[in-house]
Amino acid sequence: MSQLRALLLAVIALTIGACQTTGGPTQLPTSEDLPPGYRPPPSSPEAGLWMAMERAEQKLTTSGRAIRDPQLQTYIGDIICKVSPEYCETVRFAVISNANFNANMAPQGFMQMWTGALLRFDNEAQLAYVLAHEIKHYQRRHSLKRWETTRDSTNA
Repeated sequence: MSQLRALLLAVIALTIGACQTTGGPTQLPTSEDLPPGYRPPPSSPEAGLWMAMERAEQKLTTSGRAIRDPQLQTYIGDIICKVSPEYCETVRFAVISNANFNANMAPQGFMQMWTGALLRFDNEAQLAYVLAHEIKHYQRRHSLKRWETTRDSTNA
């Protein structure tokens, strides 16, 4: 359980700064928005970050903390498609059993929505706002920018 906790903390630390990426066959400057369907070049540092986060996503979605309710998945997925149709096929998400109010987005387009947040929304519009906010982090590559800043500031 301590490995899962450490993994979750790493995911949260990387995504708190927000997230965004852009797409195409060549690496984009981090100042550009991420187009739908983008994958970083395989040899880029960004691709390494995406691979690490994809492993974290896999561990989290197969853990006992992920809520596997098909109706809830469909409901949230439909809202994502309404607020950001261009990223409907790109963004993935999981509802995570956690009493705290939070949602976050990883650099490769994986969003976590914690049950504590779902319980506190008064209406669908509030949920839609948070989902759109997290997608904007992804589009603007905020997690990547945060990771690069941390990497650059710790390299001596």
